[in-house]
Amino acid sequence: MRSGGARHAGVWRDVIGADQAGSDSYACKRGRADFRDTVVDLRTGSRGGAPVQALAVRAIGTLTGMGLDINVLIADWSWLGEVPPRERLLRLRQAWYADETGLWDCDAPVVEGDWEWPRGPNSASFAVYEFRHTRGSFKAHFWAGERWESIRDHADPLVRAGLDTFLLGLVWGGLDGEAEHVDPGFFCDDPAVTYGVLLARSPDSVRELAATWEEVRPRLDGLRGAFDEHAAVPGGWAGDFDELTDLLGDWGRVLSEAARRGWGLVGLSE
Repeated sequence: MRSGGARHAGVWRDVIGADQAGSDSYACKRGRADFRDTVVDLRTGSRGGAPVQALAVRAIGTLTGMGLDINVLIADWSWLGEVPPRERLLRLRQAWYADETGLWDCDAPVVEGDWEWPRGPNSASFAVYEFRHTRGSFKAHFWAGERWESIRDHADPLVRAGLDTFLLGLVWGGLDGEAEHVDPGFFCDDPAVTYGVLLARSPDSVRELAATWEEVRPRLDGLRGAFDEHAAVPGGWAGDFDELTDLLGDWGRVLSEAARRGWGLVGLSE
């Protein structure tokens, strides 16, 4: 998940931006549609004479200034595995970017805490999840890890071990900020190909994380007192205990659905 030397929590906070839940806004349900349109011709490797890699870096740099975004998808690993590793992320992006999916229609309603299933030829190959209280920003997920770090010493040892595993597998950098969130081997390791990948978990990893979630989910309410005392930040991202548990619950729902289907999990910043 970390890149460009941003491996320590302080540096990553600078990339993520302020702990302020109202600091990001997007004009429509797919505020990054302009980015999609810029690099939609991925098969040629360029658009308007500029390399796709350079366009992507330029676009992502602009979005980082706005606040890093994340789009969480589950996908059929066997469908992606039909092409070589270097082409798998490209296949997912092309399917997701396609107009016939209906996912890029700014007039279509968005239901937070629910799935967006594409239309068209790849309707049975992937889906996008809309998290509650995030508006597409990665900030909520980052600060959820920070909230957990503030209260983990006050948690029951079983809950602490379970949530450590759960959050380290998804969005938390850990106490040393060094956690990786991409399983090696399935996607190509070339940064020019895997730009924007914040998270990639195989079906096996998904099943393990889903099982961990089921173990810790019934015990979460026992953290409320510790959260209110040590981690609450009114108006901040995941600054309220119910918002934190909603976010964790959304991740649990994503993992459960992916595990049920035997699919993998991808988080992209576009």
